[in-house]
Amino acid sequence: MNIAKLLFSSLILISIISCKEDEPFEYLEDPIEVDPTWFTEMERKVKSVEGWVPMQSADNCDPNMNIHNLASYELNYSRGFAVMQLLPSDSTCTVSVTLETEFKENEISEFGWDELNFEYTYSEYSGDSSSKYILSLNYKNVEFDLDLAPIIAKMIPEDTTDGLFKLRFESDLPIFELNGKSFDPDFSEESGNYFNVDGSGMQNYFQVTLESVNSSVSAYTAFQYLRISRFGLEES
Repeated sequence: MNIAKLLFSSLILISIISCKEDEPFEYLEDPIEVDPTWFTEMERKVKSVEGWVPMQSADNCDPNMNIHNLASYELNYSRGFAVMQLLPSDSTCTVSVTLETEFKENEISEFGWDELNFEYTYSEYSGDSSSKYILSLNYKNVEFDLDLAPIIAKMIPEDTTDGLFKLRFESDLPIFELNGKSFDPDFSEESGNYFNVDGSGMQNYFQVTLESVNSSVSAYTAFQYLRISRFGLEES
């Protein structure tokens, strides 16, 4: 009789347990997929906070002419562009105008140049064989001075006045592009150009210089934007 009661009680207990609602199974959430994207490490949009500094020079020109008439510039902060114009007085005149901006400490990327891209965009340029259009960059360990004028004359059609210059590195080698076309700059001593990947990184700045040497032909450029960016994942 006790055995029968025990079996009956066990059956009731099993029935109660089997009727209890199962707790829902919690599935682990799928990991969030993160795609690489572009990140800006430094940029200039020709704004007043960027500290642009102008420099002008004139040699062997008409002494009666003001330097602002020979080598002029405009920093239009409200519209975000800069203009540089040269109007030499005669064929013996050499004039130039430079605009410079320094980079702050927080604008120096922690990433190496194997992950960085430099871009400079100009909306207009005109000049001749006596004109120089020099981009100068010191950023981290990379330093260069490069005259774009002969490269523009060689690579870009005469009816194209705007351009986009790029620098990046692949397998430790610099890759230069102008309007999507690769080119190999002349960095010989005779060229006046300069390139160094072992800079100290103590001075970080960008300069753009427009110069006309022994010519009465005018030169002009307007630029709007430069930046250093990287393509990758956001730091955690």
